[in-house]
Parts: sequence; C-alpha cells; structure tokens
Amino acid sequence: AFFVMLGIGYVFSIVCDGRDSVTALYFAISTLSTAGMVTTKTVGNSAHVVFLSFYCLIGVPIYCTMLGSFANILTQRYMEQQVEETINASLTAAETEFLGHLADDAGRGEITLAEFTELELLRLGAVDRDTLRRIREQFERLDRCGAGKLQKSQILHAHHASA
Repeated sequence: AFFVMLGIGYVFSIVCDGRDSVTALYFAISTLSTAGMVTTKTVGNSAHVVFLSFYCLIGVPIYCTMLGSFANILTQRYMEQQVEETINASLTAAETEFLGHLADDAGRGEITLAEFTELELLRLGAVDRDTLRRIREQFERLDRCGAGKLQKSQILHAHHASA
C-alpha cells in the first residue's frame, strides 16, 4: 500500500506539475512524511489542493504504519541479539549468589528446569525477584498438600474463582 501511494504521488507530480523523476519522488516522499507541509507552498490550483488533501489523508497513515513496521523489525532484531548475548554471558556476582540460593535452598546442590528458567528470566530483566516471590507464594497456596506439584483442575479452579 505504501509503494502504491508513493507511486500515485510520483505520477501526479510528473503529470500534473511537470517535474522530473527525482523531484517527483522527493515530492511523493516528503508529502507523505510531513503530511503535506512541504507541498503547501507548491500547490498551484484548487484541484491540487483536493488531490493533496486526499493523498495525505490516506497516505500518511499508510506511511506511518510502514515506518512503524520497519522500526518493529529493527527493534525485534536488536532484542533477539540482546537476549542471545545475555543468555551466553558469564554470570554476574549477584546472579551467582542467586544461583547459590536456588541450589542450596533444597540442599541438593542442583537446580531444576523451573529454577533455571527463573534465573534466566531474571538475567534477561523479564521478571524481578518480587514477582517471582509472589508467583511462588501463589503456587504454595494452591499446593495445599505440599507435594510440589499442581493438578490442572487446581489451577483452573483458582483462576476461575478469581475471575
């Protein structure tokens, strides 16, 4: 849709204004990116005003959507790279201390997948220790018999009861 709008502005500028291709492309891009602010000085008659009004009204949201999608792609790639670097990085002193706390808590010197996931989520900054504590407290409230496991029905009942 963006390239269609760009093409419409390009053709309009060449046909109606008699501009060369570089200037026509500049016209199309600048009109969409500035909501017509550049073109207000170059409009010669009322037909141009009507065209530019609709061109901007339709084209600017399309331009913004395209720009947002592009920014999202760049951000997503950056975040994936940050996650990969964090997961592969050495543990900090605080992370090592937390790992010791996890491993020594049960007195077994090892951690489970769930505990490893906790550690990695903390390292990624996706969760904080207070949130993990609250999740653990909720689990313990649901695990009335202390088995360390929950039945699906217990989880469903708890979430339906709170809704």
